Parts: sequence; C-alpha cells; structure tokens
Amino acid sequence: MSRIDHNMHWMQNKNLDGSEFSIENKSNTCVILIHGFTATTIEVRPLSEYLASKGYSIYAPLLPGHDTTPSDLNKRNWSEWTNKVEELTIDALRNYKNVFLGGESMGGIISCYVASFHPEISGLLLYSPAIQVKKLGFMRIMKLFTKYISKPSLKLNDEDTDDVLPWKGYKVNPTSAAVQLLRLQEITKLRLHLIRQPTIIFQGNLDRTIDPNGAEYLIGKINSSVKKLIWLEKSGHCVLLDQEYFGVFAETDIFIKQVLSNDFSYRE
Repeated sequence: MSRIDHNMHWMQNKNLDGSEFSIENKSNTCVILIHGFTATTIEVRPLSEYLASKGYSIYAPLLPGHDTTPSDLNKRNWSEWTNKVEELTIDALRNYKNVFLGGESMGGIISCYVASFHPEISGLLLYSPAIQVKKLGFMRIMKLFTKYISKPSLKLNDEDTDDVLPWKGYKVNPTSAAVQLLRLQEITKLRLHLIRQPTIIFQGNLDRTIDPNGAEYLIGKINSSVKKLIWLEKSGHCVLLDQEYFGVFAETDIFIKQVLSNDFSYRE
C-alpha cells in the first residue's frame, strides 16, 4: 500500500456516504445516474432524490475503483466502468418501459458509450460531459513518472453560499486511470454518430476542469433529432452541486416529461 493510500488524506469529505444506491418507485420509468472520474455517488445523490420525488425509480452505481483508494482506481480498465453501467442498463430495460441514462463528467461519456449500443434507451441526460479534457493527453507521459497528480480540493463557485452542495472523492488524479479515461473518450468519439436518443446537455461557463466547448462538439456529432444544450453562467464543472443546481434539476425533469409525452419530433 502506498503512502498516499495509507495516510487517508486523499479523500475529500471522507465521512459522506458515497456508496451505490437505488430508489424504487411504482413507476414504468427509471433513471440511471453515473458519477464522474475520481468522484462518488454523492455527486448524483441530490438529483437522484429530486427525480425520485417526481416518481421515477433511480439507480446510481459506484464505478470500480471509486470510493476505495487511488491505487485501486489506477488498476482499473475503462471497460470495467462501462461494463458495470451496461449490465445495470440491460437489467433496467428488462424491468422498465422507459430508461434514461445520464451522468456527470466521465459519467456522461459512459452514458454516451452505452447508449450507442442500446437504441432502446429513452434519452440521455449529460452534465458537463468530459468528451474533451484539458491536458489529459499528457497523462500518457506523466504515468511513466508518477502514479498520482495532486489536484486542489473541489472549489465550487461562490462556495460560501448555501446553494453549493458537498462533493466526495479523491484529491488526486491517478495517472494510469486518467489514461483509461482518455481511451474511453477516444472510443466514445468513434461511436457518437450512433446516438439517436433525445439528449440534453448542461455545461457550466466557468468550467476549469474540462473544455466547455466539448458540449458543442457533442451536439454536433450525435445524430439525435432532439438535442438541447443549456449553458449555465454561474456554474463550474460540477453543475449538479453548484449554485444553479436546482434549475438543472427542474430542467431535467421537464426534459424527461417532454420525451415521455412525445412533445418532440424525432425526424432527422
């Protein structure tokens, strides 16, 4: 065990419950929500509880290598993350008439990847999708020299306000795992043209973690006839926890209802 794993200083908000969870309602619609790279299900819990209050069933998986140790994450392959979500999605498709797939950051990319194989998925909910991450390509070199790169504690914008919710995850970026994220990006980009499901994307204007223009890239590459991009002026990367979160939650519910009621045209 490395020093960084042993001293327990690598986890932000370590006392919060970041385990996977589900909220089941008597509904024919379920929403699967996936957290991001180095994060935990804390990232999607507030949205999950909001959507559950609207009557949807919720599933929030914990991706392999997360909420354990950074060295555990460094041992993982990108396919472990996508396989976990795909297995859950296949099970949900057997049990629900409508299945929506969504996620924050890397969770959004996993959603795109899985949706490209499953056209029966009802829609995609993407929050700061990490299709383009600044300097991620350098990780192929950095992993030769170091296992971890420190990152600042997640600072949401205007963090003194009561509107900002807590985040739990690693304070370091495991470099080998970051290369797996890069591979996931590259493979997902090759499959974006296969996505035809209605899609909504939320992107913060103040995002300093990923390239915000990645949202425009996704909108241009997917073949959905129904696709909507919402820019959030006061939000950074973690839009589900930043100060505009309630508007994001409400718009998500509106979008789901529009898809279910066939308000959109599905023509190319």
